[in-house]
Amino acid sequence: MNKQTANEYNTRLSNFEKFVRSQYGSNNNLDRFLKELKEGKFDVYETLGDYCIYLQNSNIHTSTLKQRIVTAKNFLEFNDIDISPRKFKIKVKLPK
Repeated sequence: MNKQTANEYNTRLSNFEKFVRSQYGSNNNLDRFLKELKEGKFDVYETLGDYCIYLQNSNIHTSTLKQRIVTAKNFLEFNDIDISPRKFKIKVKLPK
């Protein structure tokens, strides 16, 4: 992976972790959050939908918002959180 790409990915994941901390408690990190998602304490689609709203409130460009949502989705899938593409499309409303 290119160093620039790795830095951008790190920035996006840091932003997602900042959202997790603001939404689910300041002592919650991504590792703990992943564990709780796997245990069924949170709904992955609701989380991604809330993250989309969080990003819309931060006044970023639509393409940047979509990239950050996709990065979070890919991160969750990489960590064995099942996300159905069909359910994702239905439940998570991305801006046009």
